[in-house]
Amino acid sequence: MAPGCCCRFHTSFFARDVKQLGFQLPAPGEYGVGMLFLPLDEARRKAAEAIVERVVNEEGLKLLGWRDVPTVPGACGDIARRAMPAIRQVFIGRGAAIRDSDALERKLYVIRKRASNEALASLGLRDPELFYFCSLSSITIVYKGQLISHQMPEFFPDLLEPEFSTALAMVHQRFSTNTFPSWDRAHPYRFIRTTAKSIRCAATSTGCTRAKSFFVAAFRRRHSQAPSDYRADRQRLRDVR
Repeated sequence: MAPGCCCRFHTSFFARDVKQLGFQLPAPGEYGVGMLFLPLDEARRKAAEAIVERVVNEEGLKLLGWRDVPTVPGACGDIARRAMPAIRQVFIGRGAAIRDSDALERKLYVIRKRASNEALASLGLRDPELFYFCSLSSITIVYKGQLISHQMPEFFPDLLEPEFSTALAMVHQRFSTNTFPSWDRAHPYRFIRTTAKSIRCAATSTGCTRAKSFFVAAFRRRHSQAPSDYRADRQRLRDVR
């Protein structure tokens, strides 16, 4: 079992904490928050964070600061506790060249992919060490772990804070069938809640494809006349797969 919650974060909640950490947050929509699983070893963790910071700078955004996510390790089981990573949040400010919120989301995606690829290639992490973005967005944040559903609010005190208000909360618990539970395999993922087996049947897949074909065509018509910065971002997204 590995539950989690994807929710729309509220600036007022984070603004209170980060002020004590020595930095301030810009207006909502002007920054993104990343939730990361990192190695517990201090040297490896700092090396991982240095990769994130370098990639943020190279992509023209501003790293505002880091926050240790409050956790209660005693709330999870023995196996989960032995594999538990360091859990930190990174705050990234919008760069001067970022035109709008969509452009910011695209840039955060590039940062996540670049940092993940470079960290996994260079850090030589050994199981169960992790470098994993649960989420990196200016809209939503994912709290998850190798837990049981009732352990979530006990393990993450953030979720019990009165100021932790949200307009969206998507909760899912993964029941492991063909893989062993782990911190990074917990649901939800960044954009989907579950890989439900029902979507694998031929009839359902065919129906979904036909239903989506109209939207794909409309999307292509709309973005064929997109501004040059969007087309450049689209090529950049292809480059970092």
